[in-house]
Amino acid sequence: MWPSTVKRFLHKSFGESLSVRKIGGVVHDEGCFRVTFQNQLVIVKKTRESREWFLYKENSHTLRQPGVNHPVLYDAYTNNEEYWLVLEYIPLLLPENRWEADSSILSMLFYLHYSTWKNGRTLTNPYIPNWLTKCQKNSYLLF
Repeated sequence: MWPSTVKRFLHKSFGESLSVRKIGGVVHDEGCFRVTFQNQLVIVKKTRESREWFLYKENSHTLRQPGVNHPVLYDAYTNNEEYWLVLEYIPLLLPENRWEADSSILSMLFYLHYSTWKNGRTLTNPYIPNWLTKCQKNSYLLF
């Protein structure tokens, strides 16, 4: 299921896993798992696209400096077909009342996108969000 490199890193860093739970909401051929160890929970994430992998691998230190909160990257691995991340588990969910047009979230998203413009990296197959009707109606109220 997971590359031997990822398994070795997990075992060496955290010991034997007590449980592995698939987390929903990820594309079918990709995967996101919460792995429980004796004294630690981590996220193991696999994707076929490089965008998120490069964000954590190449820009994590830059993003943390201005205070953008994101999980700590423990390890990253790729075989150029799949991209694997081992990330800090953050147990607190973003409250549902902050899902739409929250100014602090929009500021953070702006900074995340703006910081990638300056490094000249060209993104292939960029993510294009689909707006919910409710979000779209709320955005019209701003104009």
